[in-house]
Amino acid sequence: MSAFAELLHRHRAAAALSQVELARLSGISDRALRDLERGRRAPRPQSARLMATALKLTGDDLTAFLAAARPSTPSASSVPAGTDGLVGRKDELRSLLDLVLRARHRFVSITGPAGAGKSRLAAELAALLGGRTDLVVCTLDLSAVSDVALVGDLVADALGCGPSRLAPPDRVAAHLRDRRVVLVVDRFEQLVDAAAELAALPRRCPGLTVVVTSQRPLRVRDEHVLALSGLSREAAAALFVRRAGLEFADDAVHTICQKVEHLPLAIELAAGWVRLMSPADLAKRLTHRLRYLTDGPRDLPARHRSLRAAIEATLDLVTAEARTTFRFLGGFHGGVRLEDLETLLVQPLPELTELVDINLVRLTPDGDTSRYTLPDTVAELAAEQLDSPGARARIASHYLDRLRAGSTFGALDAANVRAALHWAAAEDPARLDAAAAMALTRFYEATGRLGEGAELLSHVDTGGIPPLLTRSGQPAALRGSAPRSCRCPRSLSGRTLGAGTRPRPPCQPADAESSERATPLDAPCATGSRTS
Repeated sequence: MSAFAELLHRHRAAAALSQVELARLSGISDRALRDLERGRRAPRPQSARLMATALKLTGDDLTAFLAAARPSTPSASSVPAGTDGLVGRKDELRSLLDLVLRARHRFVSITGPAGAGKSRLAAELAALLGGRTDLVVCTLDLSAVSDVALVGDLVADALGCGPSRLAPPDRVAAHLRDRRVVLVVDRFEQLVDAAAELAALPRRCPGLTVVVTSQRPLRVRDEHVLALSGLSREAAAALFVRRAGLEFADDAVHTICQKVEHLPLAIELAAGWVRLMSPADLAKRLTHRLRYLTDGPRDLPARHRSLRAAIEATLDLVTAEARTTFRFLGGFHGGVRLEDLETLLVQPLPELTELVDINLVRLTPDGDTSRYTLPDTVAELAAEQLDSPGARARIASHYLDRLRAGSTFGALDAANVRAALHWAAAEDPARLDAAAAMALTRFYEATGRLGEGAELLSHVDTGGIPPLLTRSGQPAALRGSAPRSCRCPRSLSGRTLGAGTRPRPPCQPADAESSERATPLDAPCATGSRTS
């Protein structure tokens, strides 16, 4: 809460006035007074005088009240204190400085996923520019603002515009004219509906450059997007070493950084665990990332104290429909192709657009089709939130049905096929019949995942039909490791396949003629075995 908001609340309570009564006495709206008392709006001097009169303030109380309402004049010193060392972002910082100082683009958006270091990069930029005498740097933190209607006044106040009856854009244009000013606005993602108003300012003020941090692009004219992702391998290790107080980065440190996808926030949160365990022990336990990427510094915002909080804060910015789609994506393994998602969901593109824009979902190349994947930590949260057995059943049934129909799959679909097999073994063993064995054999032949196919197919009951048993063992035969006999059928989860299934007899070595029929001359044995 600002000093003015605290004084306003104190004097109103002392005068025994409600917010509605004070608003009526001072001639301002109820909503404006409410926002002023909560610190969501900067006061105008004229409004402050009207409220002081209504509160009957005199002497020192009046002087302090009006002083707290007075906007600060922007200066080269109106920037945050120096940052705690920016690791691994020298190239991005150099690009930002070039854009700002040469005014090549005067509306720049720093975007990226939660934890990529957008705010820290912007603060470093402001700190570096603050030492110059040829321009003025102003900063505005909008992390606590959710009302789009407040943005114009807050921007005008941050730029030092005085009281006026003009609309905020006109106030800014009249105040700045052609003065060289850089405005750094942090956390704009929840206020994108005000993007057009903010983007219009550089067009009206020839000397103004606006730099915005946002988890999603603002999609306005003249916007130049600087997209952040994870750090480089060496920079990520250097950041971990610095935060953990280590002397050097060993293999365990690099493994940790890789598991958290080189995101600065995740690296710093992981480094905090070194006080309790070695990097090698931590690396083993990061299979469940959300459990360990917590316990950030208490003086940071809640969204920076755990990666879960950072992702959940991002989810708060999208529509309820997009959140539903996000949870559904948690049921896929290794991503999902667009055609599969369109079959399972009706018109998912609007929700996918939201999720891709805000960096919760990635569009990844997959031949000539579109595939959507979630970063590992995000996928962990999505799978955790997908508490509907029906959704998982729909996804597994979809892939099993496509296999039976002879549909074409790519190698990247192997994880979804494997997950469908695990689901069927645990929930519907009857699906793992002779037709399933044939379909799975074709799939693993086509994708070249022979080792994986041999292992999984050895657990699929084919009803004891010898030709299909031979066919099911073909992937192992092709790689030269066909077993002399097969184990009794069991599910992928280690249980029997259910009542009514017959144990299959031991596999008999096929004769030369049947082997020749079962193994085509162009079998993909040259591709070798590949497991995931």
